[in-house]
Amino acid sequence: MSTEKEKRENSRPGGAKLGHAPHNRQLADDPNEFRDHVPGICEQCGGAFSLDAAMELIGEYDEIEIPPVKPYVIRHRRFACRCAHRGSQAKALAPAIATTTLFGPRNASVLTGLFDEERRPAVRRWVVIADTISPA
Repeated sequence: MSTEKEKRENSRPGGAKLGHAPHNRQLADDPNEFRDHVPGICEQCGGAFSLDAAMELIGEYDEIEIPPVKPYVIRHRRFACRCAHRGSQAKALAPAIATTTLFGPRNASVLTGLFDEERRPAVRRWVVIADTISPA
């Protein structure tokens, strides 16, 4: 009867087995940005490479990131007009947003979900709220 230790010692290492076809991730057709990584010095002698040194591309890797959401801000402007005949002033009615929250319906639903006490710690909620409503 074999022991657990014997089983571990006789087992194959994890990972892909010999002859296994590689499953490489497909690179994006049109990346938004390129960042080149070049060596600065020779590993053998420590000498610096010149800016026009011959280079060979040896690998490419995509980093996929969701861009930050930019808030869509609607500024409601209220005007008053003076009557040319009577000289009285007429004011436009205040929009509903002037007397309620400054958040539109989409933000209101996001914020309502964030305040669900059972799902998200308080500190994390405030970080997400700050990220959501920051004007930058």
